[in-house]
Amino acid sequence: MHVNLNIRLFCIALLCCTTSVAEAQNTPPPGIIPPGATWDELSANWEKLVLSGKIAESIPWAKATLEKARIDSGETSMAYGSSLDFLGYSMHHSGNYIEAEIYFSNAVKHAEKWQGKNHKDYSSRLSNLAMLHIDMDKYSQALTELEECVQLAEKNMDEKDPVFCILINNLGIACESMGYYDAALQHFIRALDLTGKVYGTDHQRYAYRLGNIAATYRETGQSQKALEYARRTLPIYEKKSGKENLQYCMSLYQVALAQYCCNQFAESVQTMEEILDICNRNNFPESTAIYD
Repeated sequence: MHVNLNIRLFCIALLCCTTSVAEAQNTPPPGIIPPGATWDELSANWEKLVLSGKIAESIPWAKATLEKARIDSGETSMAYGSSLDFLGYSMHHSGNYIEAEIYFSNAVKHAEKWQGKNHKDYSSRLSNLAMLHIDMDKYSQALTELEECVQLAEKNMDEKDPVFCILINNLGIACESMGYYDAALQHFIRALDLTGKVYGTDHQRYAYRLGNIAATYRETGQSQKALEYARRTLPIYEKKSGKENLQYCMSLYQVALAQYCCNQFAESVQTMEEILDICNRNNFPESTAIYD
């Protein structure tokens, strides 16, 4: 799922009209990169920072992995290509789109040259580039890239590969961004089915897929279906980490939107108030993003 929103401001605005944070893991302090660290150690710390939402702090670690790969194994190595992808990701999700496009493009070219288009790394890196292009409003380019990714995946991957269902889901996002809602729903529903088979129906990735379907139904005026799918996400997040977490809060946001679209104004107000209470109790950041 790819969601950007300002939870508090939206809730307050909607209430007036009617009157998704992982726990930080053990990560070295930012800027303190141990001398002599291996590429595996550097990349593991980069991943920990990313998973704990410390995207800006992950950038020096991504740069360190790139330099370490260049020195130890050369620019033709898989580690070097992965490091280019790391840097693209960190730049993308810290808002440095131009730099991200350079790193992602080079990561794609690296995979094509040294591993070939039929390798999974090529498809996954091209997908990362495409998701960046969606955020850069280059929707047509992103759709073309993701169509290529899925075509290659159909040919070269097993449907049980976790990357496969991500590619299908991302193609749905590209279709939705172009206004091709029927195609988007088709891809989202397929991604949901595949995700259930790979991870199970109580996994957070399954909830992400439900959220995408809910959002698309809402955008096409099918508000009751949107509400149904949005509600299905709540027990998954609650079981995973309780109600006092950002992902549960953002799922409530989807429910509140659907309730509002269903003209369930009193219920929507109640849900919005619950969201604000959770945000205030946990001091969540006002602007958040969740990417899958």
